[in-house]
Amino acid sequence: MRYFPHLLLVLILSTGYAQSGEIELILPRTAKPFEMMLASSVAVVGKVSKIETDLVEVAAFEGAPKEVPKQPFKIANVKISEAHLGAKGLNSVRVGFPANAYTGDHSKNDVKGGDILQLSGVALTEGQEGIFILRRHFEGDFYEFASIPSTNPTLFEKSAVNFDTVLDLVKSYSLAIKDPVTALNAKTKGERIQIVSFLAQRYRLSENHKRATEEVIPAEETKLILQALLELPWAISETNPQPYRSLELNFNKWVIRENTSLKFAYPQYKVETPPEEVQKLYKEAVTKFVNENIEKITLKKYSEKR
Repeated sequence: MRYFPHLLLVLILSTGYAQSGEIELILPRTAKPFEMMLASSVAVVGKVSKIETDLVEVAAFEGAPKEVPKQPFKIANVKISEAHLGAKGLNSVRVGFPANAYTGDHSKNDVKGGDILQLSGVALTEGQEGIFILRRHFEGDFYEFASIPSTNPTLFEKSAVNFDTVLDLVKSYSLAIKDPVTALNAKTKGERIQIVSFLAQRYRLSENHKRATEEVIPAEETKLILQALLELPWAISETNPQPYRSLELNFNKWVIRENTSLKFAYPQYKVETPPEEVQKLYKEAVTKFVNENIEKITLKKYSEKR
């Protein structure tokens, strides 16, 4: 699975305004563990043992024209202490990051006039320890931090107060990727909702389509996905703001779109029917449709080309 984050390069012109230090940096927000795991192929706990001396130059972005200057990367050697996803049998992993990655404090205006910086990315230093959520670089012989568009990847450092909480999430999402059937058989409704929301987004996000092949999800997993989807609230709300945690989106954009031969009977209601009642009618209709067709419904996912 691969995402294609936009390169965020900032050129601060040498003007009086820029030189005065009155610069507001508008940065993508820091990615959450959920978001980084969506794009990941490797998740490990490790420590930066050294930074390689030589830079590695790679294309600035996938499909970049030849005239676009190469992007220099520094390479960190990370010694693995715990492997949770995609690093079986490995003692270490090479992690690349932009050589011009911003190393200052994002909360301060410490960028000087004329600086050309990559504000999106993680600048690693020897001795850093934490959770590395990674994907293989599209060209170079190394991994990079996984991310999705409009977010800035991060290293979840071992010294952080929420380290154990983040690690538990990474373990949960890693299991969902490696063994979705086991993950979807979680004991609690909350766990099943967390897993099905993650899998639905990982399997279907359009950013993956260029470098992915579509394949049918096995029947056993499909049934468990459908059963877990029915546990979701029908629509987003103030208490449920994430679209992929709604049955409405997953049913319309995934289930019914891929099963048009199965006729879904849309509920009938009057214009003056309250929204809450409409949502109830839809959820009842979808639940009935899924239960009656659970042996017939097929779902597909996008998988990284091998």
